[in-house]
Amino acid sequence: MSNNVVVLQGWLEIRNVFERVDGRLALRTHVDTGKPYLGGRHPVVLMGRGAELARAYFEAYGPCRIQVVLYGRLVTLWQGENPSTYVAVRHVSFFGEPVPLSSSAYRPAGDGRA
Repeated sequence: MSNNVVVLQGWLEIRNVFERVDGRLALRTHVDTGKPYLGGRHPVVLMGRGAELARAYFEAYGPCRIQVVLYGRLVTLWQGENPSTYVAVRHVSFFGEPVPLSSSAYRPAGDGRA
């Protein structure tokens, strides 16, 4: 058992990219915790209940972002010599109202704008 525990607070992007993995609903997306070019974009995979809640937001609001706190484990997959890392989410808490992807109201943390 590894100690790769991850806690992220940021904006979860929800698009219509849901799939089934081992019979469970899954969502592969990312969480923005700050400026993406400074490393503030983190790939995540929600499974089961977390993906079902995200799909409910998608069905109600369409493509959107919503503030979340995620708890999970860091997973690294190797394809040849190329690693691919993501957070396998075990628990997600949603906060506030979703913001449509087309809205200018979304501002990632630390973007320098008032």
